[in-house]
Amino acid sequence: MENNNTSDRAGIMHAHIEACRTSGQTVVSYCKEHRLAASKYYYWQKRLPINAATTPTFTQVTPIATHGSAATICYPNGVRPGWAVLI
Repeated sequence: MENNNTSDRAGIMHAHIEACRTSGQTVVSYCKEHRLAASKYYYWQKRLPINAATTPTFTQVTPIATHGSAATICYPNGVRPGWAVLI
């Protein structure tokens, strides 16, 4: 169970991480401006569930194959599921 100090720090760092992402600055320049250690920023970025990689995104796919063909899905990390999509 997290104590209030850890929860408060997590909330503060969450706000910093979001602000840094929307600022257009590099992490190093943002941290210097806000007097944060870059290592602390990266620690919390890894720990908090706000990583861009965890945000699902969808891409519209327009098949160019004829009816009855199968398409294989390949995820960005290279994983290919053991099933195919029929189009």
